[in-house]
Amino acid sequence: MNSKEIGINQLKRRDFLRAGLVFGAGAAGLAAGYAAVPDAFARAVYAAKQNGMANDNVLVMIQLAGGNDGLRTLVPLSDPTLHDLRPKLAGPMVSQALPLNKDYGLNHNLSGIKGLWDKGKVAIVQGVGYPNPTFSHFESIRIWETGDPTRRSVEGWLGRTLAKAYDSNGHPLTGCACGATDVPGALRDLQATMTVIQNQKTFGFTGGSEVEAAVGALYKGTPGIYGALFDTAIATANDTIATLRTSSASYQPMADYSDNVKLVYSSKNQLAAALQLAAELIVTGTGVKLLHVTLGGFDTHYTELNRHDDLMGYLDSAVG
Repeated sequence: MNSKEIGINQLKRRDFLRAGLVFGAGAAGLAAGYAAVPDAFARAVYAAKQNGMANDNVLVMIQLAGGNDGLRTLVPLSDPTLHDLRPKLAGPMVSQALPLNKDYGLNHNLSGIKGLWDKGKVAIVQGVGYPNPTFSHFESIRIWETGDPTRRSVEGWLGRTLAKAYDSNGHPLTGCACGATDVPGALRDLQATMTVIQNQKTFGFTGGSEVEAAVGALYKGTPGIYGALFDTAIATANDTIATLRTSSASYQPMADYSDNVKLVYSSKNQLAAALQLAAELIVTGTGVKLLHVTLGGFDTHYTELNRHDDLMGYLDSAVG
């Protein structure tokens, strides 16, 4: 790679935290060695807190769910092994790639991210994987979510990071999954407070204020710790709902991408909508430190050629 790049072993804490967008391009058969990226993230975030750095950094993780093809994301332009691994796809992959240097290029639909690379705002981590891979989607997802190649842990590596480094006061918006309906596996941890926000407009008590009042009345006077826990949960939920409403009302995008200033991205791109929500939570001072969004559909199989290119386009339009 060229002189812009920083090896994983030489990457300083500040560089890692400021790197911006980080790709994990695991290339089967071309891996440059095992890199425990989840642990690297966790150590960097934790070190920043422990060393008393002025830390306004926010980690935004974009999960490409289903099994992204690393070779068609970061294309090895000069490695003949590519033609063995992708005999029908290698030709157009190489010819259409956006060169980063003589050896590697990005998928041709990642022009926006290529522009960020040219500005020094993108870092690429190669060879991301785990020892003795089974090539099972389910095993790989579990290992990726837990950051544990031994398959013993059931807690997500981001959830552990959140609980240990940031969540000592249980702030409900410290960690958020945006555009989701359930807590992503990487964020699961019994000690971490996590908020799942599919849409800030619909975030609230199902059934509205009448249901909220009825539930409150039903559990009113519950004795002991259970009553205290319920009261705390209701109060926290109300505070979070109020914060999100204020955040949505005050948020103004930094750039106008359409005639409607509040609609920065295409409504067809769910990743972009989730990232818009993430940006809103960051810039309006909610105290968020860790955000997770997902772009699914990467289990492409025989639709790989066109479908993967489309997904790269969705990613690029949302990020680049």
